[in-house]
Amino acid sequence: DQELIPVVKQKSAVIRDHYNELVMQVSGGYALVFRSYDDGIAWRWETSFKDIITIYGEDVSFSFPGDYKIYFPEEQSMFSHQEREYLHIPLSGVTPQRFCSIPALADLPEGVKIALTEADLFDYPGMYLTDVNFKK
Repeated sequence: DQELIPVVKQKSAVIRDHYNELVMQVSGGYALVFRSYDDGIAWRWETSFKDIITIYGEDVSFSFPGDYKIYFPEEQSMFSHQEREYLHIPLSGVTPQRFCSIPALADLPEGVKIALTEADLFDYPGMYLTDVNFKK
């Protein structure tokens, strides 16, 4: 018997796109863009290349100050229908031997939730989450 916990505060037909933005230009024709919204943050890489580019690998690291719980849609292989049951497990349970599709949702103290996801992909593979770090 599991407790149902609402994770979406509200639903709206229209979402206000209001943010502060920081663009960090990097030599070589690309930039890292950060956006800070009222209820979240986001980043993306942008390029000014004229030709098509191929990305062979990309890593991102998330580090949490404690062993909080995460809603973790564990996958068994890279072939996924993206419809997994969300396990509510401690971050320490997300080891290199386990991975999940996203979104995943970290459940922090005082009702704070952090959604780990991606958006605006075009002709690009999806991200998977594994081996989350936290300070012991």
